[in-house]
Amino acid sequence: MTSKRDPGDFATGLIDGRRSPAELDLLSARDRNAVIDQLLTSAAGRRWLRNSELLDANLAHQLLEYGDDFRQSRRDSSLDPVIGAAEPEQLVARAGAVAAGSAAPVLWTRLAPLPEALSDAVDAVLASEDSQAIEATATHLLLDPANPYRIDAGQRERIAAAILETDVDSARGVAAEFLSSTDPERLASDINRLARDVSVRVRGFSWLAAFRVDRDRAMDRAAELLGDESLDVDVRRSALNTAGEVMSTDRVIELLAYFVIHPSEALALDAANLLHRHHRHPDIAIAAAGSPHEAVREIANRLMDPYRGSPAAGGSRPGDPLRTDPLLKIMRQIEDEKTRE
Repeated sequence: MTSKRDPGDFATGLIDGRRSPAELDLLSARDRNAVIDQLLTSAAGRRWLRNSELLDANLAHQLLEYGDDFRQSRRDSSLDPVIGAAEPEQLVARAGAVAAGSAAPVLWTRLAPLPEALSDAVDAVLASEDSQAIEATATHLLLDPANPYRIDAGQRERIAAAILETDVDSARGVAAEFLSSTDPERLASDINRLARDVSVRVRGFSWLAAFRVDRDRAMDRAAELLGDESLDVDVRRSALNTAGEVMSTDRVIELLAYFVIHPSEALALDAANLLHRHHRHPDIAIAAAGSPHEAVREIANRLMDPYRGSPAAGGSRPGDPLRTDPLLKIMRQIEDEKTRE
């Protein structure tokens, strides 16, 4: 028979159901605290406490000390009452662990109506340098445009700006995406740095913001960056693709005509794909036909094919009322000669 005075046995009895919570109330305060201390030493015991009527702010504070319980990605509904019972300052102190796990939505729902506590919690997460927590925080607070936590727009922008300064690539990408639509001037003003970010997502959304704020100025900066052969190819690809997506054909003819013959196959193929998707112009297509890269030449030849090509790129196709290109005339002449023979 389990002894009432053995805290370990009593705790085990509560966990496996051999003892009822009512029996705990019959113990002295000292013995009851000893049992609670025993329950805190095991994951099963802490889960029992989280679901018990003993839970109050003091016990919640103790349970929050076990950060690994909260960091798990598997959903555990027993964590939610702890967040509900804890004082805001206790949640702020353990925000790094809670924000990384499945209980993060409950944490932000609890703190969202308290702007100062919310700000302190985000600061605590960023100070922890925990990449899992920082990425999850960016996802929860910034990614959803519906703003499910009803956080003030200005505060979300401040949170995004802070996350943009972290070392977590995925989180910075979310922050840049958010700011590109809510505060593009912030990204545009720092485009020289952000255009060289290691994250392709940060570079892309920063360029989009810069073009949204001042298209001509952004184009000049993109051209300047693209002309720097010392820069990493991926950095230059972000500038090239964004310029090709947002600018009119007449503004990028020379740019694309230059890059379809560039020694870097990645840059040349990006330019050729932009030619194919958006900017079918003869000058670009003719340059692409002379590219040192086979994949680029294939795109150009397909666009300039006299039977299947694009009239805008200098080619033609059956049924085109403007089939007057020289190549087609030559082919027709050859066909006529063969017919006469």
